Amino acid sequence: MADIGDDIGIALRMDGVSKRFPGTLAVDGVDFAVRAGEVHALIGENGAGKSTLMKVLAGAFNDYTGQVSLNNKPVLLHSPAAAKAAGIQMIHQELSLAGPVSIAENVLAGRLPRKGPLLDRRRMLAECRQHLARVGLDLDPLTPVEEISLHEAQLGRKGLNRRFAQ
Repeated sequence: MADIGDDIGIALRMDGVSKRFPGTLAVDGVDFAVRAGEVHALIGENGAGKSTLMKVLAGAFNDYTGQVSLNNKPVLLHSPAAAKAAGIQMIHQELSLAGPVSIAENVLAGRLPRKGPLLDRRRMLAECRQHLARVGLDLDPLTPVEEISLHEAQLGRKGLNRRFAQ
Protein backbone atom coordinates (compact mmCIF):
# COMPACT_ATOMS: atom_id res chain seq x y z
CA MET A 1 0.00 0.00 0.00
CA ALA A 2 1.12 3.53 -0.70
CA ASP A 3 2.41 5.01 2.57
CA ILE A 4 1.38 8.65 2.67
CA GLY A 5 0.59 8.86 6.37
CA ASP A 6 -3.05 8.82 7.35
CA ASP A 7 -5.90 8.12 4.94
CA ILE A 8 -7.69 11.39 5.71
CA GLY A 9 -8.76 13.13 2.52
CA ILE A 10 -7.52 10.39 0.17
CA ALA A 11 -9.60 10.72 -2.99
CA LEU A 12 -7.76 8.13 -5.08
CA ARG A 13 -5.54 5.23 -4.10
CA MET A 14 -3.89 2.60 -6.27
CA ASP A 15 -2.29 -0.34 -4.45
CA GLY A 16 -0.08 -2.86 -6.23
CA VAL A 17 -1.53 -2.06 -9.66
CA SER A 18 0.07 -4.03 -12.50
CA LYS A 19 -0.72 -4.43 -16.18
CA ARG A 20 0.90 -7.00 -18.43
CA PHE A 21 0.84 -7.22 -22.21
CA PRO A 22 2.12 -10.32 -24.04
CA GLY A 23 5.86 -10.32 -23.41
CA THR A 24 5.86 -7.03 -21.45
CA LEU A 25 5.16 -6.01 -17.89
CA ALA A 26 4.07 -2.42 -18.61
CA VAL A 27 3.11 -1.42 -15.04
CA ASP A 28 4.61 -3.28 -12.09
CA GLY A 29 3.01 -3.03 -8.65
CA VAL A 30 2.33 0.71 -8.59
CA ASP A 31 1.28 2.31 -5.31
CA PHE A 32 -0.12 5.80 -5.71
CA ALA A 33 -2.35 8.01 -3.59
CA VAL A 34 -3.85 11.46 -4.13
CA ARG A 35 -5.65 13.62 -1.60
CA ALA A 36 -8.63 15.72 -2.66
CA GLY A 37 -7.43 18.96 -4.22
CA GLU A 38 -3.89 17.77 -4.94
CA VAL A 39 -2.32 17.99 -8.36
CA HIS A 40 0.29 15.43 -9.45
CA ALA A 41 2.38 14.94 -12.56
CA LEU A 42 3.53 11.59 -13.89
CA ILE A 43 6.88 11.94 -15.55
CA GLY A 44 9.25 9.42 -17.04
CA GLU A 45 10.83 8.12 -20.18
CA ASN A 46 8.85 6.82 -23.14
CA GLY A 47 7.72 3.31 -22.35
CA ALA A 48 7.83 3.82 -18.56
CA GLY A 49 4.12 2.99 -18.20
CA LYS A 50 2.61 6.44 -17.57
CA SER A 51 -0.09 6.18 -20.23
CA THR A 52 -0.81 2.56 -19.34
CA LEU A 53 -1.32 3.48 -15.68
CA MET A 54 -3.70 6.28 -16.61
CA LYS A 55 -5.57 3.98 -19.00
CA VAL A 56 -6.02 1.50 -16.13
CA LEU A 57 -7.53 4.33 -14.09
CA ALA A 58 -9.75 5.38 -17.02
CA GLY A 59 -11.06 1.82 -17.43
CA ALA A 60 -9.41 1.07 -20.77
CA PHE A 61 -8.11 -2.30 -19.53
CA ASN A 62 -10.16 -4.96 -17.77
CA ASP A 63 -7.22 -7.22 -16.95
CA TYR A 64 -5.08 -5.22 -14.52
CA THR A 65 -4.21 -6.54 -11.07
CA GLY A 66 -4.12 -4.66 -7.79
CA GLN A 67 -6.68 -2.45 -6.12
CA VAL A 68 -8.07 0.97 -6.97
CA SER A 69 -10.03 2.87 -4.32
CA LEU A 70 -11.98 6.11 -4.50
CA ASN A 71 -12.69 7.88 -1.22
CA ASN A 72 -11.42 4.77 0.62
CA LYS A 73 -13.90 2.46 -1.17
CA PRO A 74 -12.58 -0.22 -3.56
CA VAL A 75 -13.84 0.14 -7.13
CA LEU A 76 -13.55 -2.02 -10.23
CA LEU A 77 -12.61 0.07 -13.25
CA HIS A 78 -12.85 -2.63 -15.88
CA SER A 79 -14.46 -0.44 -18.55
CA PRO A 80 -14.54 3.23 -19.52
CA ALA A 81 -18.22 3.25 -18.53
CA ALA A 82 -17.32 1.98 -15.03
CA ALA A 83 -14.62 4.65 -14.68
CA LYS A 84 -17.00 7.33 -15.92
CA ALA A 85 -19.68 6.19 -13.46
CA ALA A 86 -17.06 6.55 -10.70
CA GLY A 87 -16.33 10.10 -11.90
CA ILE A 88 -13.10 9.39 -13.76
CA GLN A 89 -12.38 10.44 -17.32
CA MET A 90 -9.10 11.01 -19.06
CA ILE A 91 -8.32 14.26 -20.85
CA HIS A 92 -5.98 13.41 -23.69
CA GLN A 93 -3.28 15.83 -24.73
CA GLU A 94 -4.33 15.38 -28.34
CA LEU A 95 -7.98 16.31 -28.69
CA SER A 96 -10.30 14.26 -30.84
CA LEU A 97 -12.91 16.85 -31.66
CA ALA A 98 -15.24 17.11 -34.61
CA GLY A 99 -14.39 20.52 -36.08
CA PRO A 100 -17.55 21.32 -38.01
CA VAL A 101 -19.77 20.17 -35.13
CA SER A 102 -20.93 22.52 -32.35
CA ILE A 103 -19.21 22.95 -29.00
CA ALA A 104 -22.30 21.46 -27.31
CA GLU A 105 -22.27 18.34 -29.47
CA ASN A 106 -18.54 17.84 -28.81
CA VAL A 107 -18.79 18.46 -25.06
CA LEU A 108 -21.75 16.10 -24.68
CA ALA A 109 -20.61 13.52 -27.24
CA GLY A 110 -21.85 10.07 -26.26
CA ARG A 111 -24.41 11.44 -23.82
CA LEU A 112 -26.55 13.90 -25.72
CA PRO A 113 -29.84 14.43 -23.83
CA ARG A 114 -32.93 13.04 -25.52
CA LYS A 115 -36.66 13.56 -25.37
CA GLY A 116 -37.88 10.22 -26.59
CA PRO A 117 -36.10 9.50 -29.88
CA LEU A 118 -35.29 13.19 -30.49
CA LEU A 119 -32.44 15.36 -29.29
CA ASP A 120 -33.44 17.59 -26.36
CA ARG A 121 -31.80 20.70 -27.76
CA ARG A 122 -32.80 23.00 -24.89
CA ARG A 123 -31.29 20.65 -22.28
CA MET A 124 -28.18 20.11 -24.45
CA LEU A 125 -27.53 23.86 -24.58
CA ALA A 126 -28.21 24.31 -20.84
CA GLU A 127 -25.88 21.44 -19.85
CA CYS A 128 -23.15 22.69 -22.16
CA ARG A 129 -23.41 26.22 -20.74
CA GLN A 130 -22.99 24.79 -17.22
CA HIS A 131 -19.84 22.90 -18.24
CA LEU A 132 -18.41 25.94 -20.00
CA ALA A 133 -19.15 28.16 -16.99
CA ARG A 134 -17.25 25.75 -14.71
CA VAL A 135 -14.04 26.55 -16.58
CA GLY A 136 -14.76 30.22 -17.17
CA LEU A 137 -15.70 30.06 -20.84
CA ASP A 138 -18.43 32.36 -22.13
CA LEU A 139 -18.96 30.80 -25.54
CA ASP A 140 -22.06 30.13 -27.59
CA PRO A 141 -22.59 26.33 -27.37
CA LEU A 142 -23.74 26.34 -31.01
CA THR A 143 -20.36 27.66 -32.26
CA PRO A 144 -18.55 25.08 -34.41
CA VAL A 145 -15.43 23.80 -32.62
CA GLU A 146 -13.28 24.72 -35.63
CA GLU A 147 -13.99 28.40 -34.83
CA ILE A 148 -12.54 28.39 -31.30
CA SER A 149 -8.93 28.27 -30.10
CA LEU A 150 -7.18 25.06 -29.04
CA HIS A 151 -6.99 26.45 -25.50
CA GLU A 152 -10.77 27.01 -25.42
CA ALA A 153 -11.37 23.51 -26.81
CA GLN A 154 -9.20 21.94 -24.08
CA LEU A 155 -10.96 23.93 -21.36
CA GLY A 156 -14.36 22.88 -22.73
CA ARG A 157 -13.42 19.21 -22.48
CA LYS A 158 -11.97 19.80 -19.01
CA GLY A 159 -15.30 21.15 -17.76
CA LEU A 160 -16.78 17.68 -18.12
CA ASN A 161 -14.09 16.12 -15.99
CA ARG A 162 -14.42 18.26 -12.85
CA ARG A 163 -16.84 15.88 -11.13
CA PHE A 164 -13.99 13.71 -9.76
CA ALA A 165 -12.17 16.69 -8.29
CA GLN A 166 -15.20 17.87 -6.31
